[in-house]
Amino acid sequence: METYDIICIGAGPTGLATAIEAKRAGMRPLVIDKACLCNSIYHYPVNMVFFTTPELLEIGDLPLVCAAEKPTRGEALKYYRRAAEHYGLELRLYERVMRVEGQNGDFTVTTKTEKGIEAKYRAKKIAVATGYYDLPNLLGVPGEFCGGNGARPLSERCTGYTGAPQQGLGRERQVLGTP
Repeated sequence: METYDIICIGAGPTGLATAIEAKRAGMRPLVIDKACLCNSIYHYPVNMVFFTTPELLEIGDLPLVCAAEKPTRGEALKYYRRAAEHYGLELRLYERVMRVEGQNGDFTVTTKTEKGIEAKYRAKKIAVATGYYDLPNLLGVPGEFCGGNGARPLSERCTGYTGAPQQGLGRERQVLGTP
């Protein structure tokens, strides 16, 4: 079982920034995520532009260069991928954390890959940076899931959340919220 100084659960900007700072401090970090690098950003609308300036999205003292005043989803994804490569971060993507056991100074993290293979890692510290964007607050109402398999919430699967707006065209859906 491999041992790390810190395991960061979540490969979004916060998990990556934590791992980068740990590496810069001379530690050996590992980043684990249930999906791809920056999974939440990956699932933003394809043509999305951030509301913030690039400086506020930067990690590891690396500049985020973008074509316009504010970065796009694609520019952010490229930036975070290059930041992880620049710092040589050890990534275990598409591994779901099943258990965290232990105590300060001696943790064991058990994961399972997409193929069902179990892995275990040891660490002195754990950082949980799982975010919230891909964890909707479900209402428990009929029709909340679409496609019949219950795999994704209506807001994500039928309204174009994961791609171009055309994906939702012609599909029956209900928009919940207040004007």
